[in-house]
Amino acid sequence: GAWTHGEAPNALGDASGGGRFKACTLHDKANRLRLRGDSEQARTVAQSALALSHSFADRITATFGELTLGEIELAAGRTLLAGELCRRSLAVALATGHHRMHVRSLVALSEVDRVLGQLAAGRNRLADALRACAQPGIIPSVHLVAVTLAQGHLACAEHDWTRARQLYTETLATKGC
Repeated sequence: GAWTHGEAPNALGDASGGGRFKACTLHDKANRLRLRGDSEQARTVAQSALALSHSFADRITATFGELTLGEIELAAGRTLLAGELCRRSLAVALATGHHRMHVRSLVALSEVDRVLGQLAAGRNRLADALRACAQPGIIPSVHLVAVTLAQGHLACAEHDWTRARQLYTETLATKGC
């Protein structure tokens, strides 16, 4: 069976297990490069990780790769492509019940909505993400931080500076940050 994204397989010596581990490591590296603002290098690494994930038909790891690539494209200003990639990851998350992918996809899509000026749609996605974080048995941790931060960005786009400040303060105060 497939492992969840970010989990190292039990037997790293196994050829596909080692490949999955390498793909996850490359996805993480691409994300770090994106956060540093190096979109071109991030895209190159993400595409390599995605190709590796597809080579052993790991749907979850490949979908996380598409989500990472969507976040990279959003940061690079390719909003429509980013939206397409993030919508695909949301569909897989809903079909598989993968919580982390679900919340991360909703947050990314809320950012796409914000950039496109579709603020109500972005708010709705973040409300869905908050509901997902509040499900019984789910520990929200970093997911809640990402949702609150995105809510702050939306409040800024709406010029609601009081709400934005409250949300950014809450983001910094959230446990797990």
